[in-house]
Amino acid sequence: MISAIVSSYNRPHNLDELIPFLKSYVFISEIIILHGHEKYVNHIDGCRNINNWEVNKKLYTFSRLDAVPLAKNDIVLLNDDDTLPSKELLNNMLDVAQKDPFSFSGTFGRACNGDGYGFIGDLNTVLLNTVMSSKDVFSNIFYEMKTAKYKTLFDKVIAQEGNCEDLFFNKVYVDVYQKKPIIVKGDFKNLDNTKGFHNKPKHYEQRDEFCRCFLND
Repeated sequence: MISAIVSSYNRPHNLDELIPFLKSYVFISEIIILHGHEKYVNHIDGCRNINNWEVNKKLYTFSRLDAVPLAKNDIVLLNDDDTLPSKELLNNMLDVAQKDPFSFSGTFGRACNGDGYGFIGDLNTVLLNTVMSSKDVFSNIFYEMKTAKYKTLFDKVIAQEGNCEDLFFNKVYVDVYQKKPIIVKGDFKNLDNTKGFHNKPKHYEQRDEFCRCFLND
């Protein structure tokens, strides 16, 4: 079975569409909602609602990885509040996770290398909008991210209020497991994505710099 961890910040209305769908998916037996802002809270019955804003103020997007130990199941879905995956997409990610417990899969592939950040070319990075892996993989990678070896990268992401945490995660995953994340196919629906990271000034500049200067090794 799967534990779903949903990150909610300033678009609580999206939960009214996302959570019923996740509840309907037969292989999800637990839903944890991380409410990241005290002014935008939408507690949903039948879920584990975590008032997570104090953690979020310190860890920003790292807070979803920090919450993984709360999961009761061995397989974990991390899902942002602005992405509604299809059953086909969830089935495909689950199939990957069951075949290889050390895999890490998602559907939003990006290129991140010495040439910068982009949407074409060698799509060697998976965004953490909707991703699935084992509880152990998520926990192991987050542990490594906090070690002295990666302190520069960790501090950089904190300074950018969480931007590039997903790129950083992919980097450490490859370093630790010596393989790339798996990009799977499947439909999804974009929910309200206003006020998101991609709307912030310098969002793509920071990601481009992160790939060129910090991940080019």
